[in-house]
Order: sequence, then structure tokens, then C-alpha cells
Amino acid sequence: MDMELSASGFRIRNETDGQTDFFIDGGGNVGIGCTPDAWTVQKVSDTGANTYFNVTGPSGYVAESQVSSAAAATTLFNRVDNNGVCYIGTNQAKPILFNIHDGTIGEVARFSGHSLGINQSNPQNLLHITDTASGALTKPIRLHNNATGASTKIGIEFTNSTDATSAANSAQIFTERTAGSANAIVLAPSNGTAPAGTLRLETGGKATFAGNVQANSFYAKTNPGVGNDQIYMGFSAPNGLIYSKNSSNAPASNLSLGTTAADGSTSNVLNLSY
Repeated sequence: MDMELSASGFRIRNETDGQTDFFIDGGGNVGIGCTPDAWTVQKVSDTGANTYFNVTGPSGYVAESQVSSAAAATTLFNRVDNNGVCYIGTNQAKPILFNIHDGTIGEVARFSGHSLGINQSNPQNLLHITDTASGALTKPIRLHNNATGASTKIGIEFTNSTDATSAANSAQIFTERTAGSANAIVLAPSNGTAPAGTLRLETGGKATFAGNVQANSFYAKTNPGVGNDQIYMGFSAPNGLIYSKNSSNAPASNLSLGTTAADGSTSNVLNLSY
């Protein structure tokens, strides 16, 4: 090993290959295995191999690296405690940003207080995701169940309780894979009696409801009319309304009320004709 002190700094050189193993320049920057850049406090490099910067705490102590700004009186630290818990944080109430500097993307995520903003520099909720697509559908979140087969489901659950596992105070919205690779959207309360109270929206516009309709749970205050091949239930004071309309003018649409036998056959009990 060869040690050299000059106007440019202090250097330890490997006499065999001529490589500088340790260098402190005139500005106090340190290079290990390299010449330090002007802005580098410490840089570790091993030619032809992976590059590491390691901070190891002895037994009973945490291991922590810090980057500080004297002007902002703020320190960013990375820490591993004695239990193996890892921390990334600051000593001030300052946001932590994740940036991609390719000239176009810039900031992609921001931790501010207890909030996480993705593509959002001023998050208003615990999770605030922003996408911009004027005049088009934007889908900033994708939930993926990497499986196939009927009854495969994926969704989200909402809970209003101090008990985060309380099924009686929870409800779900999920999609369910049905026959033919179609998917239904299901709104289901988790009250221990599912699927009672479940609303399903099937592919093709079919809607089904499992449960009991309570008084005043289905209503319409005005009569918006009825489209072709549709039935409308509503209210236009002082009358309750049930309308149906055929897709063509002839024949006119009729309305039938009927019953179904145990074998599945139906019988029209009451026919209303135009």
C-alpha cells in the first residue's frame, strides 16, 4: 500500500494495480474505492462487482444512516433497530418524496404526515391517488385475483367499528367470476347472514337482489318515462305507477301478473292490455 499526501488531498493507493482504495480530497469528501465526486460525502465502489454502502450496528445498538440539511434543520434517516424493525423517516414534520428524474415523470409518491399521495403532491386522505384523463375513463387502481374458475372473487371491505375484524359492522363490494368468464359486481353486507341483502349486477345489465325489500326502500318521486322493452316502477303523485313498453308500436305492450307452480310453469292471473 502507498500513502500519499498532496495539495489535492490524502490518498491510499494499491501499489500492485495502481488503484486508489481510499481518498480524502481538499473539500473533505471521502471516496472508498474511487475518487469522490464534488457533491459526494462518501462513496463505496468495487470495480467489476456490486457496490455497497453498509452501516452495521454492534450488538445492542441500532444501525442508522443519516442525510441532513443544516439550512432546513432536517435529517432523513434509515434505521434498523435491535428487533429487526426497519424505519425510514425524518426528524421534522416534512414530507418524504419518491421521484423518477427522467425529465418527464418527476414526483411519483409523497408521504406527508399520515397521508400517502400517488401522483398527488397535496394528499387530502390517508391514500390519495390522482390520474388525469379528460373525457375518458381513468382506472388508477387495479385489484387482481390471479386465479380462474367460477366463484373466483376479489373486492374491498368497509368496517365501521373499533374492532377491525367485526363482520357485523362490515360490508363488501367485490367482483365474482361467473360462467363464461363474465363478471358480476356484488354489494354485500357482512352481517353473518350473507347473501341476504346482496345486490348483484350481472353482465348484460341483469340485476338481482337477495333479501327483503323494506318499506320505502324502493321509490321514485317523478315519472321519467319508460324506454323500449322496459318496465318502470315509480310514483307520480297521487298515483303509484307500473309501466311497460314494447320495442315497436305494434303490438302495444301489455302487463301481466302471474304465479309460478312448483314445476316451474307460470300462469297469468291478471292481464292488463292497452
